[in-house]
Amino acid sequence: MLHKDSLVRGAFILAAGSLLSRGLGAVYRLLLPMLVGGGQQGAYALGLYNYSYRIYSVALVLSTVGLPLAVSRLVSQRLAQDDGAGARRVFTAARGLLAAVGLVITLGLAAVAPGFARTVDPNALYPILAIAPAVFLVSLMSAYRGLFQGMQVMTPYAVSQVVEQIVRVATILAAAVLLLPWGIPAAMAGASFGAVTGAGAGLVYLWYVMRRHREHLDRVLAAGRPRAGGAWPGIIREILALAVPISLASLAFPVISLIDLSVPVLLQSRGMDAEAATTAYGALSQAEPFLNVPLTLTTGFALSLVPAITEAASQGRGSRVQRGIGAALRIALIITIPAVAGLMLLAHDLAAAFYDYPAAGTPLQVLALAALFIGLQQMSSGVLQGLGRPMVPVRHLAWGVAVKALLTWLLVPAWGVTGAAAATVSAFTVTALLNLASVARLAGWSDFGAGNVAKPVAASLVMAAAVTALRAVLVPRLPLLAVTLAVAAAGVVVYGAALLVLGGVRAADLELAPGLARRVLPALRRWRLIRD
Repeated sequence: MLHKDSLVRGAFILAAGSLLSRGLGAVYRLLLPMLVGGGQQGAYALGLYNYSYRIYSVALVLSTVGLPLAVSRLVSQRLAQDDGAGARRVFTAARGLLAAVGLVITLGLAAVAPGFARTVDPNALYPILAIAPAVFLVSLMSAYRGLFQGMQVMTPYAVSQVVEQIVRVATILAAAVLLLPWGIPAAMAGASFGAVTGAGAGLVYLWYVMRRHREHLDRVLAAGRPRAGGAWPGIIREILALAVPISLASLAFPVISLIDLSVPVLLQSRGMDAEAATTAYGALSQAEPFLNVPLTLTTGFALSLVPAITEAASQGRGSRVQRGIGAALRIALIITIPAVAGLMLLAHDLAAAFYDYPAAGTPLQVLALAALFIGLQQMSSGVLQGLGRPMVPVRHLAWGVAVKALLTWLLVPAWGVTGAAAATVSAFTVTALLNLASVARLAGWSDFGAGNVAKPVAASLVMAAAVTALRAVLVPRLPLLAVTLAVAAAGVVVYGAALLVLGGVRAADLELAPGLARRVLPALRRWRLIRD
């Protein structure tokens, strides 16, 4: 039988599923260029793949983001009113709406693919056509996810995410290898089709859960007192009223990435041919998996921050809000400052070791700076959401999109893909600073001082010195990949030790992640390496 999850357990299940899914996504981005030969060929392959994936990401936001949450809220509302039949009508209407929207966007994506491919690279056509059906399948799957979330049964939602990603990644990697003899475009079309097989697997899993627990679901969705009304047009209006603002808020990040699709066109305007421009765009894309490592951590902390700030603010506990804001900003800096230092220091080694393409290290060195400002943007957005101002960070992201578009157009013709990386850094710098200004105006951060910046910087300098010295010793003795992994691991250890010695971490910071706090706080207090 399906069991209702508590709030904390449900949030943990969804967060775990999301983080595991993101981790699997990072794996294929590292492996895909290597499987097709690495070097310049790997960069070109990733460029072709990202033509389809960037467009797909925006299409997915338009067709699904916001709708599962809207469905879950309306299902939950009906069930709270003892109107199980109404919850069923919401699900049925949402499934019809999502299927229709997904089908329209899938067909639209297929229709625009030839024109887009002619603009950037003719070989981009087949990857885009291969990924298009996934929009329809994910749209349909979102209705089922919204139903389970509304019933507060989170495990099927989380498991479907993991199933989808496992099948997707397996398809991507297998297709890249099996179709490579037919050429890079065929291999990338097969890789793009992984989104279809993954979505299909997730949908089949949710359908199986529905069938297996059909009797229980029928009882829940038919219980209570029947209520008047509930026609499809009214339900669809309710769904859209909730979903559209969420979708608009979620568009900012995909749109910033989508702007980079103009990079190959701008590069061709300065005389590059289509293949060289796609290769350069692929080199820019190769930087992203490394950037996502620290940002996965800040994302987790930002998610846990929202309810904590909301609770403190709703109770009028200003001092607790201040402590939460201070902890959030410290965590962002503690994670991202060493990430920036490490990525800048090891950029060319990472690109050479993982991709056999050192040229990808140049945009990574510039893009590394974005980690700092994206981390601050994520944390400050969490604070603003917790303070009941969710649209404030959305407006600031809109300004970031405008900055990204303008600077990409200005800088890429002169600086190439390095200009695109600089435009991304500038966009998130603007967004983070605007967020921080709003936090200061609404709540302040008296619990945050200059030492919170100085200590991570000092610990990062110690780390950089240790990494540089260790690298010099190991390079003549070990393969570059082994050297890179060894010095990265050593850098994490040295940075953590230096930060603790300098007193850069407080107990309240670790308590944002309760599981971690329970494991390490007692030992750190015993060794007097942390203060409350």
